[in-house]
Amino acid sequence: MSKITFRNATLEDASQILQIYQPYIENTTVTMAIQVPTIENYKKVMQKIIERLAFVVAEVDQEIIGYAFANHFQEKRQAYKYTCIINLYINPSYYGTGLGQQLYENLEQKLKQIGIVQLYSNLTASNIAGYRFLQKNDYTVVGQMPKFGYKFDEWHDILWMAKTVQSNT
Repeated sequence: MSKITFRNATLEDASQILQIYQPYIENTTVTMAIQVPTIENYKKVMQKIIERLAFVVAEVDQEIIGYAFANHFQEKRQAYKYTCIINLYINPSYYGTGLGQQLYENLEQKLKQIGIVQLYSNLTASNIAGYRFLQKNDYTVVGQMPKFGYKFDEWHDILWMAKTVQSNT
């Protein structure tokens, strides 16, 4: 197998990233997104993240096989400037290879370097793999919102998990 490399995402990666994201939207409750964004809209989202936080891709032979990024929690509220929500998606062919862990560690390190203190993730309560992954990375459940998301004609509970990555003092 070729070597996996990690780098910062660019807007030119949007198409490959959406190819990974699309099956999660269309076939799972891993994301509560209902519609696949257009390339143009996704590039706008990516641009904001790239400028302010961190957006990392993993690739093999110039093919993106996974990505991770963070968004500010309540971006318009200055009091939350040290708090981010993380997202991570990988090509299912790489499940169980450690790719998700490597992507996560890369993202967390970048967020620490820019002064982020609190990391959060929200996931459907039925996402056992995501729950275990976050738990393994020292996240704890800080809240559960019953019947909070509606997808595939059913209600889904949403869990919020959190981790403090460094002191802000």
